[in-house]
Amino acid sequence: MINILELVKKFQSTVLGGMEDGFCRYGKLVSKYPAVAIIFCLVLTGLCSIGFMFWKEESDGLKLWQPQESEYTKQTIWLKENFPPDTRFCSILLLADNVLQPSVLQQFYLLYEDIVKIPYNDTSTTSFWKTICRKIPGGDCMEFSPLQVFKESDGSYNKENINSLTLAQIQDKINTVWGRTESLFGSVSKTADGKVESAKAMTARFIIYSKNREDESKDFELKLINMVNTRQFKDGVRAYPLTPRSFGDLVGGSISGKM
Repeated sequence: MINILELVKKFQSTVLGGMEDGFCRYGKLVSKYPAVAIIFCLVLTGLCSIGFMFWKEESDGLKLWQPQESEYTKQTIWLKENFPPDTRFCSILLLADNVLQPSVLQQFYLLYEDIVKIPYNDTSTTSFWKTICRKIPGGDCMEFSPLQVFKESDGSYNKENINSLTLAQIQDKINTVWGRTESLFGSVSKTADGKVESAKAMTARFIIYSKNREDESKDFELKLINMVNTRQFKDGVRAYPLTPRSFGDLVGGSISGKM
């Protein structure tokens, strides 16, 4: 009668013994010809790395998550090719205990100033934002933020006036134009007579005209994201950027992080 246990032990001894003998021979070979072993490893690694020359990171959600033969995918691709979108929306969300506080509004204005000053490229002082923004009939850039209600009569901002605003003045101004700015605020608290007295969030939106300049638009969006994410705010203020490239960056980062 065949002893199964003995067969298993014999098989185990044969396999382990063969592996030990093989690694022993390999170790002796490497110790005898170290230079050859090193060169061989470098050459093999180099040959296996050639594929990285053709590496392309895909962050298009349509290609990553949707079946390429589905009707939805085909129709979406056709729509993009025949009616490409020419508008991109960038947003910045500011959070604080009360975003109507003068210090919050002042920090937001300084951030806005720096965004407008982002240069078009490393050798230019031209405003990147004013170059690619979608224009309104008057020629100004299309943007929506609570700051706009504090513009001067000529459409410009007066930094001294913004820095001198009090909480009461900000509340009065916001209440005067509440119908036009309500969608820019979140977690709003009102008085018994319906007047806005505080809000925990506010949003600024920047509208980009991206027709035939998608790469430029993405470049501006990246600079905006980096500026907001690396900025040091005071008084518990927090800011979060969201742009059309944000989803692709998130997906690409997630994929790269798992490789």
